[in-house]
Amino acid sequence: MSPFFTNSTIDAHYFFEDQERWNLFFATPNQAGLFLASIIPFFWLLFLVAPKNRLGKAIFIWGFFAVELCFWFVLSKTYSRGALLGLGAAAALGIWLWLTGRGNFREYWQWLVSRAAAVMAIILFTHFGDRLAPGLLVEDHSVTHRLDLWTGGLKMIAVSPWHGWGAGQSGAQYMQWFQPVDATTGYASMVNSLLTLTVERGLPAFSAYVFVSVFVILGGVMTFNSISTEKSFLRFALLAATASFVAFSIACLFSNFWVAPSLWTIPVLEVLFITTVYITSAGDIRRVAFWSGAGTGALSIILLCVGTALHSTVSISLSNSSIIVENRGDGPISRIVLLTDPDVLGDDYGKQARQLAQSIGSHVEVIVVPPGQPVVPELLHKAAVVIATGSTVDLLPPRQTFTAPLIILHPTKRPDSVGLVAGDAVILPEIEQSPFDSSWQKASILAGLSPITDKGVGTDVRLNWPDVTLNQLRLESALR
Repeated sequence: MSPFFTNSTIDAHYFFEDQERWNLFFATPNQAGLFLASIIPFFWLLFLVAPKNRLGKAIFIWGFFAVELCFWFVLSKTYSRGALLGLGAAAALGIWLWLTGRGNFREYWQWLVSRAAAVMAIILFTHFGDRLAPGLLVEDHSVTHRLDLWTGGLKMIAVSPWHGWGAGQSGAQYMQWFQPVDATTGYASMVNSLLTLTVERGLPAFSAYVFVSVFVILGGVMTFNSISTEKSFLRFALLAATASFVAFSIACLFSNFWVAPSLWTIPVLEVLFITTVYITSAGDIRRVAFWSGAGTGALSIILLCVGTALHSTVSISLSNSSIIVENRGDGPISRIVLLTDPDVLGDDYGKQARQLAQSIGSHVEVIVVPPGQPVVPELLHKAAVVIATGSTVDLLPPRQTFTAPLIILHPTKRPDSVGLVAGDAVILPEIEQSPFDSSWQKASILAGLSPITDKGVGTDVRLNWPDVTLNQLRLESALR
């Protein structure tokens, strides 16, 4: 599916129970909800600037109120909880600013009550309320998956806080190194705009984004309270823009808006408008900048500390051309170097490395060399065991340069460059045998080894992984 737009008004791939979730002209219903959450607060502005004569005011107010309710209906059909939460925060901010800014509550209480009642009726009519039920929130996989995803994202920030994991890599790297090994849900991002930015670009990008957001919100609040004309259109426009920006910012925590550039237009215009009004109104820039910076710094420290604390018995760290998976157990640490070939371990080779580390149980480091990365000889010198999968046998240095036992797992290259010695092992698949299996059998016999047949699998070893290594080769003993 395209990350930008779809041609259909309703994407049949998205459902809540038996209800279709609308996505309008966006790729997902959450993106559509994000867009609508940015628009709806401006209807509140139209109500406040209605004509003064009674008939014109009634037509103006009720006409736009009907249009607003249509927007609320479409929002409810997206079933986007993040968008609804964002609008709730925007409404709370708007009411607070209005009441603290010399607003007349008695004049507008009927408007507030009628609007709240109408919105509640729409939510109930569309069954959106069912998606907000506490019991469903506990059982909903989208909630539990997000919690796992965001927990993994915090760990990813702790591992690479300054440079991130690369643009567009947050979802793939999460699945590789931080997703529970028994989970199969696929992700393209962190399903959270702020967390996606931080994981992919690092804390400097996070700090810049949060600083601007806090500056804009504080600037909007302070400027609204400083404008003296109660019925000023500028004042109401500032209120609507600030509320809309808040709604967008909250909804972004439940969706990734970076993949849809069309969603950037409204918040960028709001940033420019609010900042311009604040500066031209002789606002105290230093004060707002100080508190924005202080808040940003505090949040950055919290993210880093929480991510570090969440690292449990299995931790991940980056080291030049390799990634280290450490299982913190009892006893001295032992190291396994794993040379990965996706044809053997699958595209989720990182999951397989973590599963291996967890299955061993003792204090072990699995040093993973990703596909296409060179093998640093120093890694092999420190290893207790070296596992070369598939075509990675060609990456091995001369056998005499390292003494650790070598496990050749489902090789797909010739054994010419590998000099097997006593203590090594060769595991060949039972089915989908490569043209070089006979050569490996001969090389094993010449080295005094008995090649092992991996029963019931082809080149892809995952069906028998990690038992093929742990059970047949007694790797636990080799690591003691």
